[in-house]
Amino acid sequence: ESYTNLEWLLWMDYDAIVTQPYISVEDKIQDFRLLHHMKLADIDGKDATTEDPCLVWAKDDSQRNKGGGNDGVLLIQNNEISRELMRAITLEHTGGKKNVETATILRKKAYYKCSLLLQNDQKTMLQSNHVQKGQVHSWQSGHWILHLHNHSYLQLLSSLKTAGRELATNPPPLFPPLKRPSIETLSNKRLERFQSVQGAIRHAWTSYTNKCIYSSAPNKKFLGTHIPCDDISPVANEGHDWLYHAATLHDSLDTLFLAFGGDSTEYKEALDAVLQQDVQATSLRPTKTFEYSIRIVGGLLGAFSVTGDGRLLVRAWDSVESLLQSPFASSPTVLPRMYDILFPTRGNNMLFYKIYSRLYEWGRDKFTTEHHYNSLAGVGSFSLEFYFLSQVLGVNTYKQAVDGIFQHVITYQNQDGIVPSYWNVMTGEPENSQGGLGSGSDSFVEYLLKVPLLACLEEKGADNSSLLDCTPVLQDMLKLYDKIVQGPLRSNHVIRKGSDPSIAYPADHYRYHQLVCFLPGLVALGSSVNHHDNTIERKATDFALAEEMARGCQDMYEDATTGLGPEEVNVDNKRGDRSYQLRPEYIESVFILYQLTGREEYQDIGWQIFQSIEKFCKTKTGYTGLNDVYNPPNGNDEEGGGGGRVDNMPSYFLAETLKYLLLLFAPDDYVSLDEFVFTTEAHPLMRASRFKGAALASPSYIQAELARDVYLVHARLPWWLFCVLGFVIVLIGVVLVSLRKKKRLVLEPLSKD
Repeated sequence: ESYTNLEWLLWMDYDAIVTQPYISVEDKIQDFRLLHHMKLADIDGKDATTEDPCLVWAKDDSQRNKGGGNDGVLLIQNNEISRELMRAITLEHTGGKKNVETATILRKKAYYKCSLLLQNDQKTMLQSNHVQKGQVHSWQSGHWILHLHNHSYLQLLSSLKTAGRELATNPPPLFPPLKRPSIETLSNKRLERFQSVQGAIRHAWTSYTNKCIYSSAPNKKFLGTHIPCDDISPVANEGHDWLYHAATLHDSLDTLFLAFGGDSTEYKEALDAVLQQDVQATSLRPTKTFEYSIRIVGGLLGAFSVTGDGRLLVRAWDSVESLLQSPFASSPTVLPRMYDILFPTRGNNMLFYKIYSRLYEWGRDKFTTEHHYNSLAGVGSFSLEFYFLSQVLGVNTYKQAVDGIFQHVITYQNQDGIVPSYWNVMTGEPENSQGGLGSGSDSFVEYLLKVPLLACLEEKGADNSSLLDCTPVLQDMLKLYDKIVQGPLRSNHVIRKGSDPSIAYPADHYRYHQLVCFLPGLVALGSSVNHHDNTIERKATDFALAEEMARGCQDMYEDATTGLGPEEVNVDNKRGDRSYQLRPEYIESVFILYQLTGREEYQDIGWQIFQSIEKFCKTKTGYTGLNDVYNPPNGNDEEGGGGGRVDNMPSYFLAETLKYLLLLFAPDDYVSLDEFVFTTEAHPLMRASRFKGAALASPSYIQAELARDVYLVHARLPWWLFCVLGFVIVLIGVVLVSLRKKKRLVLEPLSKD
């Protein structure tokens, strides 16, 4: 009764438990917390609630043949019911020997059971044969509960107290985190490349944190000083803002986990910065809605997908609610506004931010015509993130919001499937009839395929996969994707040279664009799945087109002096925007083509690009773009030299460029396209087919869990602005009172006369 602050109580048989040799309790606290969070009981035929006791018996099965017997511990969820039932707990016996497989609880004159199956690749560690309604939960390979090696009972109890304190502030994951890759199996060449990219990620991240998180230099920001800067300018060695929500911090979270693991210094410092305060919805500056969704919401959901950390899911959930309450709600049509000031939708100080946001919206609409227009990508690229959130939470609110946008804009599509690229959000009408596949439309086209890949169940075949259980909206997305690939992509967005017909340059408006180098990967991905009327012959021709476009992008890279592709040029004379902006699109396609073919040539291409980035873009304080890929800076001159530098390290460099390079050289099964779909900002989201194997709790339980106080996001109150507004209100009141008194003094003599 004195340990009511602990999450779990302990029933111990002797003083030792072994599940894997030579690993201490402290080393397995994370796995211990994971086990605690699993809901393993089916009580009264309903899902277990927070007040239902769940008991887990863990035994020393590995020591049975060594005279160790079946010693183990019984863990009991610590709540009022459990404490009342402690004396009613009995263990079944069979033939005079203890049967450690079933724990039976006496409650309300009836018996209830809690069952568990622990197994690895070699053997079953623990299995209950008394299962109600067939509920047996499998713990995945490598994820064990707890190990005690030469520890006394008091040491174990101390460890449990430590875990209890951790659980009070750091709730355990909702499912096991993505397992770290076994890089020992990599060849020496591939291992060297993998570690080189790790080093680049560490250098880029450290450069950002030194200037934007840990810097003691005076902060030039006049609003939202608690939020780190979005990006850094390596040459000027300073942070700068454009989104006002710490874009690089959120964009980098899943990259840091994939590169270094959840226990790494890099990931922990990023996580602490994200969780410290509500940096997601407390900026006092207008933010760009589309960019916020792909970087902030996408970054949080991607990190949740690989870690299972419910705190990240809560922040993503709150962020999406902020979008719905501001740019979505402030638009008179289904199309969201391009910019808006967001506000927290729950938690302390919410009212202040809401009033501030509403005042901004009133002033904007009363006195200006700002934010009446948005691009197709800006209104139609929320689908992947919103669908994923709906799947996890088991609610249709977010899915329906983006379905409405899609169904609206496709009513204006041209005969060839191209949707207009510029929209008036106040009327819901397109501003032109023209469209494309590049800037302003690219992510909308990308999500036509990726949303069905995420949300539809997949059936693996001998040579390919099929998408099943697609809703009518998802089927319409696939149809429009096919229409675009078979029509305008081939006719208007590919440039061929007569000298080599096997090379096709991805183009927009009849010029090569770096941005549309995502098309080789997208088309290759679409050719790998059976959907709509995607025949074997069509898939073969689509994949051939994907490889031809990849060769076109590669030719532009190889033709440049730096080995890096230009932003936008004429294919023949290379006139145009010859800069390199650290973009990821071609590297994304290289990664996808490698995943689908396994051909080492794609790894070699990626390595050549990485070496060029290291040679021409790396500085002491991060990475920069180049003004002219055909006229590089002199050596590693930070001031520029030669063609000079683009003094910006955008958040997508860590989120996309370096992540795809890392995964290109990582073990093939680390982040597989069979299990994840990458957002337009390269954040991996679990596919529907993986949900079943991820030991993910039910949506209703997740919603109840995330409502706990431990998940509450605390919004910072900007006292100085609060005081200024208060002073202004008081001043206005004083002026009004003074004017009223003055008016009374003027009127009084007149009344006497």
